[in-house]
Amino acid sequence: MSHQELESAVIEAYRELIFHRYQYDYLNENYDIPDSSGVERIDLFRNFVLEYIYPPIDKRQDLDKAFDSLDRHIKNPKNLLSILVDSSRILFKFGRHLPKILNAAIKELRSFRKAN
Repeated sequence: MSHQELESAVIEAYRELIFHRYQYDYLNENYDIPDSSGVERIDLFRNFVLEYIYPPIDKRQDLDKAFDSLDRHIKNPKNLLSILVDSSRILFKFGRHLPKILNAAIKELRSFRKAN
């Protein structure tokens, strides 16, 4: 089994686990959940996690491609600089705070990629 196939199998198995674990009946039987956590709220939460945090393989591959592209921009400051030059309005709007904003954004993206 290739690394890609193993990764896909793990993701799909985890998605199934989340789907079954976050069913209202299961949660209600096994945990003391508040009355405000009705079926709709549990379903909304489960669907959010499955759609945005653990998306299906095809969507995950699209996200991985986008983040790989973003990584290339982060690792090559010339790309970031060209974006800033093209966006002179940003320079005037944020002025001297822009380096701090960019530094915080880059750190956040790097930590997100490591977690991913």
